[in-house]
Amino acid sequence: MTISERLDRLPSTRYMVWLIILLFLAWIAEAFDQGTIGPVLADIKPIWHLSTQQVGLLGISATVALVLGLIPSGYLVDRFGRKRLLWLGMLWFSIFTVLAGFSGNFSQLFVFRVIAGFAEGAIFPLPYAYLSELIHPKRRGAGVGWLTGILLASYLIPSLVSVWSIHHFGAASGWRVVFFAGGIPIIFAFAILVWLPESPRWLEQRGHFEKAVEVLHKIEHIVQTQSGSIVTKTEPVKPSPRIRQQPLSFIFKKPLRRRTAMISVAYTGTQIFFYVMMVYGPTILISDGITFAKSVLAIGTLMFCGGLGNVCHGYLSDKFGRRPLIIGYGIIAGLGCVGIALLKNPTIVLVIGVLVGLTGMGIYVIKLYIAEQFPTVVRGRGTAFTEFFGRAIGGVLIVFYMPFFIEGFGTRAVFLLLGAVLLLITVAPVLFWGRETSGESIDAQFDSQVYDSDVITTTLPGI
Repeated sequence: MTISERLDRLPSTRYMVWLIILLFLAWIAEAFDQGTIGPVLADIKPIWHLSTQQVGLLGISATVALVLGLIPSGYLVDRFGRKRLLWLGMLWFSIFTVLAGFSGNFSQLFVFRVIAGFAEGAIFPLPYAYLSELIHPKRRGAGVGWLTGILLASYLIPSLVSVWSIHHFGAASGWRVVFFAGGIPIIFAFAILVWLPESPRWLEQRGHFEKAVEVLHKIEHIVQTQSGSIVTKTEPVKPSPRIRQQPLSFIFKKPLRRRTAMISVAYTGTQIFFYVMMVYGPTILISDGITFAKSVLAIGTLMFCGGLGNVCHGYLSDKFGRRPLIIGYGIIAGLGCVGIALLKNPTIVLVIGVLVGLTGMGIYVIKLYIAEQFPTVVRGRGTAFTEFFGRAIGGVLIVFYMPFFIEGFGTRAVFLLLGAVLLLITVAPVLFWGRETSGESIDAQFDSQVYDSDVITTTLPGI
């Protein structure tokens, strides 16, 4: 059996849960850093007398750098490995998040947020790509569902820290404490360095076959000890054909270009919804007469509901498929946004809001669907490009112009816009051009479809 085949047959054990926990540490750091800007903006806007343009610039500060950081990160991930980029990226943005707390004006805060954002470009695509390469094909959805659910629920943490710090330290300095707390994940980076193994699939594709087999045997031994099943084989590992490294343009060639276009557009819709709610949710609610504390907690609760929605999404997508779940979640969230815009009964709007949180924020198992579109040799670049495209539009362009949209059309028009985005940009591409990937080996589906004969080079000798 090849390394891929042996990984695909491993049963779920406590070790797989441990890997999810390690990757969760990376994302709780990312969630905290990204989630700080909404509460901080709502707090410092009246203190620093920020203009509409300055609010927009701070809203996109970390994201625009994240998008730029995604451009080289895909190459770096495929070239230097998943693990190395993950822990170094965490260390980088945690340090500059702390430094942001010392900012004395708009310009300083903007610069520190931009520098921190560059490292986050290495974080976003990695956990999905990593888990898709290690977890059993029939359990990938559940694993990523838990990981994404924890990520979304973690956005409640900066909301709670913001309310607590501003209550105890006052509006003038409470926001600084929020950024200082962003330094705690530095500890998480070293935990990942020590305990997270490199992906054996990546090691083999990079030509480190003996190291890949060594890591595989360690994983098999742990899984066998925990499960009681015999998973360690005495016969040699069969090497897979080694694929030459491909440029980014490879994902725009048949048959990958259709998948790249479909998933990039669909993901953009989810990013528009996510960033508008995360960055401007508190500001929108405050403009409707809700207090700062309640508005921040309301958006945090929306994220928490999204976490629950992602866990359910993961399990259901393993059972019914990725495609129908993405379509179903998108339709419910899209129609729910329209309902919030048109209805005035507070109780009904509250119920719809919970459903929108569960589905609109709970649709992020789509990131696993992204990773499953690309083979190992270009998975880093494929996922990075998708993140780049979606966040450049949803997290930068739309976020920057949203304050002007709110001033011109009002807060209810925002929900009409988000409803149209989810239905037309997220649901439609997956409905008409999406393919099902649930239960398939992460690489076997590409053997005869992607690689021409001249791409496959000589296999490495087995051991």
